[in-house]
Amino acid sequence: MKDIAPMIASIFVMMIPIVAILTRHQQKMTLLMRQDHQPHNSNADIYALQNDVQQLKSMVASIAMSVDDLKNEVRANSQLQDRVKVGE
Repeated sequence: MKDIAPMIASIFVMMIPIVAILTRHQQKMTLLMRQDHQPHNSNADIYALQNDVQQLKSMVASIAMSVDDLKNEVRANSQLQDRVKVGE
């Protein structure tokens, strides 16, 4: 019994850092799990993205109208050139 007491005491002393490491690991894992369940996008981020999409839609519509206007001008110029060639 006298020989076992120092051995048990040394085992308990060795277990202290192991328990501390396991506890710290468990706390870190709990924090990671909580962070994974939280939504990553806030309402402000969603609003900003919606605003950006709306601006892009407006720009695309404006560019499409400009392209249509240019296409009509090219057609008109082409018809005018055809008339001038016929008239020569």
